[in-house]
Amino acid sequence: MNPPRIAFVGRPDLASPLLLRAIEQTATFEALCCPDAEEAARRYHARWSFDDLDAMLRETQPDGIVLSVGPARRPALIKTCLSAGISVLVPDAPGPANGCTRLSSIAKLCGRTILAASPARFAPAILLARRLIDSGRISQPLLGSIHITRRGQAREDETDRGCIPLGLAFEAMDLIHHLFDGVDSISCMPQEDAAVATVRTAGDVAISLLLQANGAADAEGTTLEVRGRDGTRITIDTDGRLICGNGSRLHATHRPTRIAADPCVEFGYIGMLEEFGRCLKTARSPHGMPGPAAAVTASAEALLASAVKGRAVSPGGKVRTKPARSGKKAAPVELF
Repeated sequence: MNPPRIAFVGRPDLASPLLLRAIEQTATFEALCCPDAEEAARRYHARWSFDDLDAMLRETQPDGIVLSVGPARRPALIKTCLSAGISVLVPDAPGPANGCTRLSSIAKLCGRTILAASPARFAPAILLARRLIDSGRISQPLLGSIHITRRGQAREDETDRGCIPLGLAFEAMDLIHHLFDGVDSISCMPQEDAAVATVRTAGDVAISLLLQANGAADAEGTTLEVRGRDGTRITIDTDGRLICGNGSRLHATHRPTRIAADPCVEFGYIGMLEEFGRCLKTARSPHGMPGPAAAVTASAEALLASAVKGRAVSPGGKVRTKPARSGKKAAPVELF
């Protein structure tokens, strides 16, 4: 079966080079739409170059589109692609949380799919960690920590004004939803281009977050640790190496080497593009917006709202308040 024909819409200089390399490796790079498109198309070996989305959709008709633009422009561009009968991959939040249901409905009506997920969810180490948790190899998780450091992560438009870019918050929340099935409350303390947060999941797992949008170059990457009730621990380092064990007893490992491993695979970009390809090729693939994209987006927005308000916030958009002294619960305060 021929590989899917994929087009990229957005500025390549603001997207991860691994994303563009993954498109080359898993699909036919049909077209690239951005300013200075001809130079970018030559660099990334795209067949066609355009600076107008409507012209690209009309003349090339790709099987799917990878959309990498600022948060404010995403919903309108997603609707344009869906109306042309083309499914969309967004490696970020698809738009505001309160608009995700409408986008999903439009995709269902068009018989197309919006896949909104961070590449980190498809990293081999993260997938193995999820299998270990599901299998009971690590007993009931109690504590977790996620540290994500990026080097000069760009803010793609003027609406992205939080203490960290929305994309970084979405990546962290996507990992938590994938591993622990939901978020109950978030308390965040903002820093300069960074955020320190405590997250309580729906399963009462306490997770500490450290998210840096402009950290040191030697610390760039994602580290994760999960501790179970019986002392079993899962650790993942910035190179994607996983170790699961209890003291001297080793349960599972994943140890890619820097020489032989492909970064596009270990950081999840190949897995994300392959999942999108399955959505395009399978007639019975779920239309709409599969997965927890809407809940993840709401959690990311709650993290940024907590940083502004200085109080714990639930993804439903309400501030967590302490019970009143009389024993009755205080009325929740609306965030917006």
